[in-house]
Amino acid sequence: MQEVKSQIPLVSVIVPAYNAERTIRKCIDSILRQTLKEIEIIVVNDGSTDKTIEILWEYAQKHENIKLIQKDNGGVSAARNDGIKIATGKYIAFVDADDVVSNVMYEEMLDAAILNLSNCCVFPVDIVICDYKTQLLYFKKIVQMPVGHPVTSKHDVEQQLLLPFLRGDDDFVKLYKCTNKLYKRDFVCNHNITFPTDIQHGEDCIFVARALSCASCVNFVRKPLYIYHRFLFMRTLTTTENLDSYFTTVKWRKHLEDIASQYPTESELYKCVRTSPLDKIRRLENHIGPLLHTVKSIEAATLLRQMFEDETYRSGLASVDTTLLNPLQIQAKDAVEKNDYEAWLHLMHKIVLKQTMSKRSLTQKVRDFMNNCG
Repeated sequence: MQEVKSQIPLVSVIVPAYNAERTIRKCIDSILRQTLKEIEIIVVNDGSTDKTIEILWEYAQKHENIKLIQKDNGGVSAARNDGIKIATGKYIAFVDADDVVSNVMYEEMLDAAILNLSNCCVFPVDIVICDYKTQLLYFKKIVQMPVGHPVTSKHDVEQQLLLPFLRGDDDFVKLYKCTNKLYKRDFVCNHNITFPTDIQHGEDCIFVARALSCASCVNFVRKPLYIYHRFLFMRTLTTTENLDSYFTTVKWRKHLEDIASQYPTESELYKCVRTSPLDKIRRLENHIGPLLHTVKSIEAATLLRQMFEDETYRSGLASVDTTLLNPLQIQAKDAVEKNDYEAWLHLMHKIVLKQTMSKRSLTQKVRDFMNNCG
C-alpha cells in the first residue's frame, strides 16, 4: 500500500529577504534539503532592489512548497509578521536570508516538541531551542544555550529562563535570537506574539521575551543546528543613525517594560527591566556626544531638539533624586523645566566634554600603570 503524505505542513519556515541575491540560494537550498519533508517555505521579499525577486520566482516555480510574498520595504519585523499570518504549519520557524540550517534541524526540533517524560505524562511544548554556530569566513564558533533540560511549568520558565534573560545575565543573552527556535503556531497566534515594527534593531529579542513570558513548556536540543553567518562587509552607522539609536533603545526598553508590567511590582521580573530615572538621563547623555559635533547639520539639530523634548528623558529628570546628580546635570534639569533649549544645549556640551576628559584621564592612568609595571 502506497503511503499517503499529509498535505498539511508540519513546519512553516519564514524567510524575510531584502537585497539578498548573494546568499538567498544557499539559504533556501538548506531548507529544501531537510530530512523532514512536510515543510512549507514562506519567503517575504521586503522590497528588494537587486536580483533577489528573480531568484525567488525561479525557486517558487520549481517547488510547490514555496510561498512568495511581495511587499514594499517595511523592515524585517513587518516581513516576519506577514509570514506568520499566512503560515499553515503546526509549528513555525524563522531563518534569515544570509544564514543556513542543518539538514536535520526541523526533524530533530520536531521530535523535541513532543516531550514524553514518562509513560503517562506528555507535555505539549510551546518552544524548542537548539544551539547555533556562528561563522565568519573560515572561523566557526558553537554557541551553546545556557539550559539543556526541559522546563515544564510557566513558573519555571519565568524563573529559569525569562528572568535571567531580561536581567541580561551573560549566558542567557544567548537566547535572544528568534531563528534557532521552533514555535507552536497556535501558541504564537493565541497569545498574539508578534515582532515590534517600531524598532529596527533588537526586534527578535522582544519577540523571544514575549514568547517566554507566555510559555508553559520549553525544550532544548543540544546540537548546533542553525548556522549564523557574519560578514566583513557589515557597514558602520553614520552619526545621525547612531544617535537615532537612542530613540530605538528607548522604544526597545519600553517593550521590555510592557512585558514586565504583567508581573507584580514587587517581583524580580518587574524590577529587573524597570528603568531608573538616573538610567534614563545617562542613556541620553551617552548617545548625545556625536551629535554635538555636527550640530550645524539640519538632521543633527532635529535629533537634538527631539532629544530635548523626549518624554522618557524628561520623566527621568522630573523624578530623579537630585542628590544623585552632579551640578551640571542639575542645571540641565532646570533648563528643561524652563523649556530653555539653548541653555540645555550649552550644558550638554559641558557634560559631554567632562565625560570625555574623565575617560581620557582614566585611559592615561591605565597607561601609566602599565608603563610602571613594565
